[in-house]
Amino acid sequence: MPTTSKIYREIKSPYDSWVLQSDMNNVRVWCISNYMNLNVNQTRVISFCRKTNCHGFDYKLSESSIRRTDCIRDLGVLIDTNIHFHIFSRAVGLLGLIWTVTVHFSSLHSLRTLYCILVRPQLQYASVAWNYITSSDVCKLGRVHRSFCLFVIIVFSVT
Repeated sequence: MPTTSKIYREIKSPYDSWVLQSDMNNVRVWCISNYMNLNVNQTRVISFCRKTNCHGFDYKLSESSIRRTDCIRDLGVLIDTNIHFHIFSRAVGLLGLIWTVTVHFSSLHSLRTLYCILVRPQLQYASVAWNYITSSDVCKLGRVHRSFCLFVIIVFSVT
C-alpha cells in the first residue's frame, strides 16, 4: 500500500540544505533496509518562502534530481510557495453549482442545507492552517458568504 511522507527543515543557509539532503539520504537507507521502495518520479520539492529569493538547492534521491514544484496538494488543500492556501476557488465553484441548480427552489431551508453541506466544509477544512494569514483571505471568505446571502435575497425577492 503506497504511503506519503514529508521531510522538512527550515533552511537559513546552504548548510541547512545539505543537512536536509543528508536526512533524505538517511530515509532512503532506512527504506532500503526495511524493503520499502521510494518512487522518485512521484517525489516533489517545494520551498515555502515569503521572500522573492529562495534557496534553490538541487535535492537528489537515488542519484536522481527531485522535481521542484510551485504548488502542492496536502490533505486536499493546495498550498503554493508563497504559503497561499487555494481553497476559495472550489468553494466559489460549488456556490455557482448551487446557484445554477437551485434557482427555482422555494425552500430557504433547502438552500441553506446545500450551502452548509457543500460550501462551508470547503471553507472550514484546514482553517486552522490558513485562517486569517492574510487580509485577502479574510476578504475572500467574506465574499463567498456574501455571495450566498445575495443569492438568497435575489431568489426570495423574486418569488
